[in-house]
Amino acid sequence: MSNFDKYDEIYQRQKELMDYLAQKREWYRNANVFEKIRVTILSIIDELMELLHELPWKPWKNLFELNREKVIEEFADLLHFVIQLQILLGISPEVAYKYYIKKREVNFKRQKEVEGYKVDEE
Repeated sequence: MSNFDKYDEIYQRQKELMDYLAQKREWYRNANVFEKIRVTILSIIDELMELLHELPWKPWKNLFELNREKVIEEFADLLHFVIQLQILLGISPEVAYKYYIKKREVNFKRQKEVEGYKVDEE
């Protein structure tokens, strides 16, 4: 299975989960798309914070051993909501890929050519 096939599978499985929730939970059935987007963005922020709390990011504290399993679990939670947002916004995996590649090229060019971004070549 290619990496893109895996991404497409994640996308499809998230759609299935969203369909299931729409059947089982009243809020998912009744909320309009803008409310769903708002709650999904708040969920992304919350999951980002949960992931951050698993990482030794505070320079004033002693480093601690990373719980890799917990970090991966929090990342998976985050991915659920990012893909959910993608679905709510009507962005297919193909379109997301196309725009990612396009933006990646812009970012590379910026790093090579734009003052304030330019990386010194050694």
